[in-house]
Amino acid sequence: MRGDDNIRTFRILLAYTDAFRRLRCHQARRYCHHEVFGLYVGWRGRSFVDCDSGLCNVGAFPTIWDRKHVSETIAPGVTARLKEISDLLRHSDGAQPDFYGRNKMLVAGHSLGGNLLASELTHVYSDLFARQAENRGSIMRSPIGDLVVLINPAAEATKWHTQSLGAFRSACGPLAVLDRGQVVFQRPAFRAAPIPARRLVSDVDLHTMAAGTDDALLRASLARGARGLVVAATGSGNVPPACLPGLRAALAAHVPVVLVSRCAEGRVAPAYGYEGGGQMLRDLGIIFGQDLPGPKARIKLMVALGETSDVGRIREMFEQA
Repeated sequence: MRGDDNIRTFRILLAYTDAFRRLRCHQARRYCHHEVFGLYVGWRGRSFVDCDSGLCNVGAFPTIWDRKHVSETIAPGVTARLKEISDLLRHSDGAQPDFYGRNKMLVAGHSLGGNLLASELTHVYSDLFARQAENRGSIMRSPIGDLVVLINPAAEATKWHTQSLGAFRSACGPLAVLDRGQVVFQRPAFRAAPIPARRLVSDVDLHTMAAGTDDALLRASLARGARGLVVAATGSGNVPPACLPGLRAALAAHVPVVLVSRCAEGRVAPAYGYEGGGQMLRDLGIIFGQDLPGPKARIKLMVALGETSDVGRIREMFEQA
């Protein structure tokens, strides 16, 4: 992983951290005898070889569901090792009375690393907060290190802004909030069933619907040999009537068509029965992609097609998730 961009970025982060430490020493005479060490924990998804489509090494990104499942599988072991490091640092501090003289340990989980920590530590922190409520006034120590930070846990996040520091968020809202010094958990984390794909099928096209859209691009996808289609429809899942011939042609060719919404929140539903309405699309046999946004639905369909070409089985993967 020497050439991995994430490793390079992590090393830059460590360099900045040490620069801030030296500045703190110069300005406040604190942390002057400390050193900065970093431990990077990472894992890749399976790489798919698909030279027939011109993509001989698609890489790890489309294996998001595989890696998410792995992150939750390895979470107990990873957090156990992190706790061992944390306990060792605390033990080496001994009776060090100076707060600024003690070892400090920051654990940051980004993307699937955030999902790893969230899946394992949610119950740990829930129990910790419950015990803290019985011992008001006492100092609650982090079970791992001095601070645990989750940065965009990848399970549910979507990018909502092009450049904002708060660009990523979940349509379901946060897992927890900080309320008057107390962390209040609002809901459990979403757990999607893993798809054990043997390969990746990259020939999946995403089409966004708009007023007056016809089926020209849908037919172009079929003509080039697309194996699956994702349709980002308006509202709760409706398309212009002029798109219906192309959708029928796809279904007749046994090409799975997944319906999602252009809306940032909410799921698709068979709400309307007019030409192109959700009820009609359901009757045609189109797969409803629940609340997935178009790009994520496309990745899931690419993975699903790597497991099976059976439309009924693919429907179960989307509609019973």
